[in-house]
Amino acid sequence: MNLEKLKKIDQVASQESAVAISKMVNEPVSIDIHTLNYKVVPNTFLSGISEEPLVSVISYTLTGDIVKASILMILSKWSTFTLADLLLKRKARATQNLDDMAMNAVIEFTNIIVGKYLSAFSSQLGLTHVLHYGGNLSWGTGDSIVSQITTRARLSLEERVLIELVFSFQKTNVKGHLVFMFGTETIKSNLG
Repeated sequence: MNLEKLKKIDQVASQESAVAISKMVNEPVSIDIHTLNYKVVPNTFLSGISEEPLVSVISYTLTGDIVKASILMILSKWSTFTLADLLLKRKARATQNLDDMAMNAVIEFTNIIVGKYLSAFSSQLGLTHVLHYGGNLSWGTGDSIVSQITTRARLSLEERVLIELVFSFQKTNVKGHLVFMFGTETIKSNLG
């Protein structure tokens, strides 16, 4: 697989995602990208998340031209609540638990980012049929989430491509991890 080409595609897709996020929250957003082939997930994967006592996870599954793919948005509890405040134009620290409105706002935020990324990713690869479904929010400890992902990778018989976008809001210091896990066989032909 041409990992360099994939990294260039990630750059385009993440830039479009950053613009969309910045418009939604009305502040500058930076995105760092980590793209690699793996069988053993590196120690730097999801750095900082495993120490979090509680994180929210919004999960998706992809079907269509790309199969065997999943997407996770992972946010610390503090970032989840702060993001809800930003999206709902609430005062800082107003969200202390996720009511339906706050939860739907965070999920919709994630839907938009995932949609922007997949749109750019698909157009760069020439894919015509990519559907994502899910958008279910759940809670867990940071170390259990990282453990589940790394265990899934170890049990997989197929080599995987892991794309991790780490986004940071420059004013409010909200930070999140958007993780894409693709089976390599399904995208090799499109990468040349």
